[in-house]
Amino acid sequence: IERGLKWLEREYQFFRLNRSFKLDAWPSPLFHYRVVAEGPRPESFREDVECAEHLTNEEDKRRLWGDIAAAAESGRDFSARWFTSEGPVGGKMGSTRTSQIMPVDLNAIMCGNLRTMAELYEVVGQPQPAVECRAEYEAMRECIYQVLWSEENGVWFDYDRVTNRHVACYYDTNFFPLFTGCAHEGFDGNKTAEYLDKAGVLSFPGGLPSSLVSSGQQWDFPNAWAPTTWVVIQGLRAVGQDLLAQKIAEKWIKKNYNMWKSSGGRMFEK
Repeated sequence: IERGLKWLEREYQFFRLNRSFKLDAWPSPLFHYRVVAEGPRPESFREDVECAEHLTNEEDKRRLWGDIAAAAESGRDFSARWFTSEGPVGGKMGSTRTSQIMPVDLNAIMCGNLRTMAELYEVVGQPQPAVECRAEYEAMRECIYQVLWSEENGVWFDYDRVTNRHVACYYDTNFFPLFTGCAHEGFDGNKTAEYLDKAGVLSFPGGLPSSLVSSGQQWDFPNAWAPTTWVVIQGLRAVGQDLLAQKIAEKWIKKNYNMWKSSGGRMFEK
């Protein structure tokens, strides 16, 4: 554990130095995906050049290429989550603005990492860094509540740091704080269960869709993915929503079993 903590410290410091952002009113920094690019991605050079054809300024092109690479860094390559809906390329890759978004899932993971690191420091008998990590965890949990939580909707939303507003859209990543143990004091799991119902995402036969936007991208409607479905199920269980978690799990398993059976024994990525 002592050896492993050295790598955890280096990884965390990388994010603090290169992927954090803070406003004065926030009790803690939040994190975003951000890549500084000198040009298009080598593996998708032609596609990136075409995406930037509407831009005339070289600096704007590099910013776009960096945001496209940052969307790949997020693991969600690609999704309307990273696009703006406005302008001549709205809803398309040319409108990617990943670094502008403070994502719920990344921040919930980083917050949960701080709590885990505090516990590991305690295990190896290092009380001072344990206290520091726990203090950072508490500050970040409060920041997630202040910035990402929507009391009106009973769920967390991504935050646009340029417009200073929530991106008030359903994504299956909105529920990560349940899974990582970063929900605020007094959190009521019933409100999030109600949000899932009102959003209409419990009615689909295949489980929870990644989003409700039919963009043609693989991390959008109608696709559903196993890892985030599992995160939502485990998160709901952690806050006492066992029946809803079981309902989602049974629907997912049934759909996958039926697809496996009808396809002659194939399992699908999404």
